Amino acid sequence: MIIHLYCTLRNESKILPYFFRHYNQFVDRFFMYDDDSDDGSREIIEAQEKAVLFKPPLDGLDDTMFASLHSTEYKNLSRNQADWVICVDADEFIFNSNISQELGIAGTLGYTILNCYGFQMLSREFPNTDGQIYEQVRCGIPDSRYSKAIVFNPKIELVFSAGRHSVLTEEDVKESMLKLLHFRYLSEEYIRTKHAANFARLTEENKKFGYGLHNAPDYNGEYDLFWYRNALKESKPIL
Repeated sequence: MIIHLYCTLRNESKILPYFFRHYNQFVDRFFMYDDDSDDGSREIIEAQEKAVLFKPPLDGLDDTMFASLHSTEYKNLSRNQADWVICVDADEFIFNSNISQELGIAGTLGYTILNCYGFQMLSREFPNTDGQIYEQVRCGIPDSRYSKAIVFNPKIELVFSAGRHSVLTEEDVKESMLKLLHFRYLSEEYIRTKHAANFARLTEENKKFGYGLHNAPDYNGEYDLFWYRNALKESKPIL
């Protein structure tokens, strides 16, 4: 079974070691679309023998363009080459105790696109483990907003919405035992830095349609920190 992964990113050097440590366990090829990172992210990607580095066609954080990339590139690079494709951000981790087994069963059953149930993972400090990020950051809250159908057979046709929060396809989207762990809220300092950088990179197209405005400095009590502080109070072990 061959698995390909697609990811768009900018300046994710802090999370990328965890990203590759996790996905290298079962992914055969990484197609990474880097938006002019200047923090060492490109060097981390280039050091991965299974990774191919691309430049997105536009500069800046543009959710419509990113959705278009994820909706089209797999047809050229993965169709007839892979059994499954995964489309994620650098802070999104597909998780299951045996992902290869889960996908093998899904393929045997004839499933072509799988929904992954979303969880916001929460930590007061950025992880510092040499192991897997979810071995240290184990608590969070369920978040159906981040349940996404982002694991699919590349033979199918689909179109993602901005952020890949929904998908248009004639295929029957199947619920799965796969979790989507979202590692964005990893200390107040990390949230401020990441959201401020993202907001500075928003394209005019994004602002026009209201995409990515959760990164704004005045959103929900300063960079979404009001939500984070309350979510920490409800956080429970996920894994």
